[in-house]
Amino acid sequence: MKGHSILGSIGIVQPMSEEALKESLRLELNVLRERGVKTPVFAFGNYGLHFLRQHRVAESGMIKIGNYLGFMLDRAAEQGFRRLIVAGHLGKMVKVAGGIFQTHSRFADGRMEIVTAHAALLGAAAGDLERLFHAKTTVAAMEIIEETRLTEIYRRLGEAAAARCLGFTNGEVECGIVLFGEGDRPLYVDPIAENFLKEL
Repeated sequence: MKGHSILGSIGIVQPMSEEALKESLRLELNVLRERGVKTPVFAFGNYGLHFLRQHRVAESGMIKIGNYLGFMLDRAAEQGFRRLIVAGHLGKMVKVAGGIFQTHSRFADGRMEIVTAHAALLGAAAGDLERLFHAKTTVAAMEIIEETRLTEIYRRLGEAAAARCLGFTNGEVECGIVLFGEGDRPLYVDPIAENFLKEL
């Protein structure tokens, strides 16, 4: 799998292998550890970085991890981190809540299945479950969630994502979850992440 990396200020685009990208992420995390960062903040992409900046989180502790949450959780455990924050849009975090740790769509999806299952556990009507299941995007699913007043689902998904991350690291790394939607709207911030943000 190939990606692209823009190096320097002249805008030359050079291919970067997946292995090279992962190694750069590992090194970036190692730099944070050497700088004394105790709680790194993982953001899946630019949306996550923008959200964190809007909430005045120090960029010195952030890493844009792309789709490689599982890889980075393993590296965090190896490097001795015991707590971190994962910030992501609903479209990414839903996958984590379902135990998907490589979040690129070509590896796995299941977003609507996961959302529908959690909505069913909250007692959503059969017709609403059908609509959620057939929603084309998580943004469309959010419209149904808001309309049917199923917003408790955000807490459920956030808690599920935190539990999945803890399980993935065999209990070694505690993960605070920051879940947001369109327009940088916070949907759920769990106690670990909330306390971290208050410290800042």
